[in-house]
Amino acid sequence: MFIKIIEAVKNQSLKNSEPIVVDLDGTLIYGDCLHEQLNRAIFFHPLILVSAIWQLLQGKAKFKEFLSKNLSIDVTLLPYNEELIAWLKEKKEEGRTLVLATASNQELARRISDHVGIFDAVHASNDLVNLKGKAKAQLLNQVYGQYEYIGNSGADLYVWQDAVKSYYVGKSQKIITALKGQQNFAGQFKARGSEFKSFIRALRPHQWLKNILVFVPVVMAHQLSFYNLCSTFIAFLLFCAIASAGYLINDLSDVDSDRENKHKKKRSFASGAISLPFGWIVIPILLGSSLWVSFTYLPYQFACSVILYFILTILYTKVLKGFPNIDVFTLAFLYILRIQAGGYAVNISLSFWLITFSLFFFISLGMLKRFSELLEFNNFEAVLPGRAYKKNDAAFIESAGIASGYIAIAVLALYIKDLNISNLYQSPQYIWFVCPVMLYWITRVWFLAQRGELHHDPVYFAAKDHVSWLLTAIIALCFVMAKIY
Repeated sequence: MFIKIIEAVKNQSLKNSEPIVVDLDGTLIYGDCLHEQLNRAIFFHPLILVSAIWQLLQGKAKFKEFLSKNLSIDVTLLPYNEELIAWLKEKKEEGRTLVLATASNQELARRISDHVGIFDAVHASNDLVNLKGKAKAQLLNQVYGQYEYIGNSGADLYVWQDAVKSYYVGKSQKIITALKGQQNFAGQFKARGSEFKSFIRALRPHQWLKNILVFVPVVMAHQLSFYNLCSTFIAFLLFCAIASAGYLINDLSDVDSDRENKHKKKRSFASGAISLPFGWIVIPILLGSSLWVSFTYLPYQFACSVILYFILTILYTKVLKGFPNIDVFTLAFLYILRIQAGGYAVNISLSFWLITFSLFFFISLGMLKRFSELLEFNNFEAVLPGRAYKKNDAAFIESAGIASGYIAIAVLALYIKDLNISNLYQSPQYIWFVCPVMLYWITRVWFLAQRGELHHDPVYFAAKDHVSWLLTAIIALCFVMAKIY
């Protein structure tokens, strides 16, 4: 339960009469109630946020009171510190008095207390007093005299120094050092895991693999100069930054819905592993720096493509993925947009063949993603959550997806007979061998999907699949042979 326990010698004779006072934000829950309210205001009630700013000018207590009265958050979905709650329940069974004391607004604190169901009293902020730091210490000293206190922040040092026993929830070495200097330090509760790792997970680096598509134009045009490769690599990094900003926005706006999902509730913001304000800060940094670099160092067409990509990803996440077929075509267009942006970065025009092949190929992958999701969905009457498909649509999606994949291979075969291909390849007939290889890959992934053995994201599957890597190597070899032989 604890990382370590240090029993204070001077408190050994104390009876169990002293109440255990527990902080709320960052202690009972991973996160902050005020941040939860602000996050909801930013994404769903911006007018309330504007009005709240005027209240802030009158004091933080007024600000919290206004938000609590005008913004409702579901307290049942907050990321509770289950280990701490289990320990508190044990103390409750021993006859200890439990008190919730928080700087959050009193109305919200009472709702949380009612939900947890173990506290005997609640002390919280109102429209006149912000119950934090010295104010909290003064109130607890007046009401209880002697008490044990569990907190998490530097502001709690005022309370810890007056408590008969102090407990810490977190991993700040500065606070731990300060508490160790006090004889009343009794223990430290385990905090969340690495914030850095949680932040990296929130950026979804595994999705960056899709941005390799920006290299397609420079590779297919055989213009692999140092300048072109550097420009394309910058384009790749910018797309990664823009994509991650989109994922952060998505996660912040979907915090509540993610917490209701047994898998998504483990996401960094939903679980409280990283704070909501951290996301608010990182998003404009990613967007601002990406746009500045795009307009400063790359052609304006690339910058416009980046802006279009970002807008479409947000529209897809919030609106378009709810429309059948339109969602798949949007996904395909986002893939093609990456390729087109790669061409803009180095002033290379895409061929008719590349665009046509990409269209059918990525529609097939989009259908594959939806088919895999439907295969795991067992309700034949309901609509797939977050999508616009029913279980009975699986057969149509499978047929359309396989057909689209096969058409993409046919386009590649026709490309071999293009009169201009001799400008790029000495022996274009070797490219023909790419057709059966890709035909096998398309057939294989759809076969595995039908068996329920494919990851929802076919790109992620291909990145981890050894057979896909082998087939990719064979395809690369075919193009090299067509170029040099």
